[in-house]
Amino acid sequence: MSNLDQQETPNFDPVGAARDVAYGALGGICEIAARNKPGVGRCVEVISGKHKGKVGIVFWHGKDHFKNNHRYMNDLQACVADAAGIHGFRVGVKTEEEKFFVAADNVKIIRSEIK
Repeated sequence: MSNLDQQETPNFDPVGAARDVAYGALGGICEIAARNKPGVGRCVEVISGKHKGKVGIVFWHGKDHFKNNHRYMNDLQACVADAAGIHGFRVGVKTEEEKFFVAADNVKIIRSEIK
């Protein structure tokens, strides 16, 4: 009988065993991180930058291709950062008067859904 789903020698490789546990918990961690994602349809307030103080609805959310957002991250950190959708991402915000794009770091979620 084979035990391919388990760590072969957890006492021999404690770092590998810890990594296996982290990968097992990754789904739940990413789900928690995604709750605060400034995704499409959420009402946000811009908290810094040129458009500070403006409130609007997010109509677009995507990666900022001009930033290397995973340069100093390992694969676990990069996965959680992508799930959170904040660092290295931009959002398009639509107010009653205008549309503009800002870094996702510069917005704060006010409401999760459109009324």
